[in-house]
Amino acid sequence: SRPGAESAPPPAAAQRNPGDGAPLSPAQQFVLAQERRVQGRPYFNVPFAMRLTGRLEVEALQRALDQLVARHEALRMRFSKDGAGRDVQSPDPPMPCPLITVRVTAPAADARAEAERLATEEGRRPFDLLTPPLIRAAVFHVSVDEHLLLLTLHHIISDGQSVAILWRDLAALYQAERTGFAAQLPPLRARFIDYVDRLLTPEYAAESARHVEYFRERLADVPVLRLPIEFPRLPVRRLNSGTYVDEIPADSYRALHALALQAQTTLFTALLASLAALFVRWTGQDLFCLGIAIAGREQAAEQDLVGCFTNTLTLRICAEGDPSFLVLLERLRDELISALEHSLAPLGAVTAALPTKAPSNIPVPFQSVITFNRDAGIVWPEGTLLPVPISTGVARREFDLLAQEHDGRLLFMVRYDADLFRPATAATQARRLVRMVVAATQDPHAPLSRLKLDPDGANG
Repeated sequence: SRPGAESAPPPAAAQRNPGDGAPLSPAQQFVLAQERRVQGRPYFNVPFAMRLTGRLEVEALQRALDQLVARHEALRMRFSKDGAGRDVQSPDPPMPCPLITVRVTAPAADARAEAERLATEEGRRPFDLLTPPLIRAAVFHVSVDEHLLLLTLHHIISDGQSVAILWRDLAALYQAERTGFAAQLPPLRARFIDYVDRLLTPEYAAESARHVEYFRERLADVPVLRLPIEFPRLPVRRLNSGTYVDEIPADSYRALHALALQAQTTLFTALLASLAALFVRWTGQDLFCLGIAIAGREQAAEQDLVGCFTNTLTLRICAEGDPSFLVLLERLRDELISALEHSLAPLGAVTAALPTKAPSNIPVPFQSVITFNRDAGIVWPEGTLLPVPISTGVARREFDLLAQEHDGRLLFMVRYDADLFRPATAATQARRLVRMVVAATQDPHAPLSRLKLDPDGANG
């Protein structure tokens, strides 16, 4: 069976002296290596904002945040080197969570935009990995009954599922602070460093190596995705990003979900197929790689933990023969299933195993990653929450898609390398992605080349 099955005994690596730092997971090692390349930039900041409509008690929020830091050990991790010069992590005791509060003073018509601007600035402040906690909170008061709540984390101690967990826990802890009743939260039955120890067992390492070999063979002949850049690539990337936010129309969102069910797959796979089809039409390539972020949590005890569990898998995208959208969706369904069966392959190891094809200033075998966050169903006491995209100003890759389900809506943000693309071009491709979903759901059997993506009738 796969390493990490529920019946697996605790690994021997977990026996260490008190006070010794724990090793880093492969994902954390990759993050730290990239962090050192771009020192001083918020490359791995993870800001997530919610617009709260309703009453907010700041004192209760502060107490809830402090309990959040006490509950989740990963937020208190300190990253340093041991006596042998190896990178290690160790948790500090519980500590207060930094919280800033700002009353927005702009005119009412501009207050919401000003709050988002201030949140963006706050989300871009870099972290010091030697100084926990690696979480910050901020509240921007737009009006008496509207507030922008921002949590900013470092990716080395968090991932997409961690963000959802933190918002869920924060809502419960805040409600408990307001009412005096105990928060109804699941007990934490494991630690993140238990997960790291499991990754470092010989059995796990052997299985991981077999998974890396799968990707080495599967991706050996795949050319790099060549997006039609508008400015020459610089020898050293400046990492400047731009963003464009949009939404899939409600009827097309429902139709895309139904088409995924018809193909016996998921909405995420349908979004992946939509982005892949856009790239086929934009570049003219019918074979390339895309990256997908996966949760990486194999054990039930890990589902409620905060930590950097995520992995990024490299998918072979094949649209040879001008297939229909439905055929492409079925191909990607099968490709995704196979990739997930080999999900123990760390991105860094896969990258090292592949022949170098990407530009030398891109440290991974793909130029685009799709991330999808489902609606976490967070209920905030005496208020409603709406996700607000916040950009770090950093482009990890050339053209990424971040999609978010919320309250029956499908929101997305395109994050692109602003040194390679003009804002108008990124906006055009984002709108074409919307039209791809509309056209593909209206005629899923039509060849990709026939789907109308441009309002003037052009079919490029």
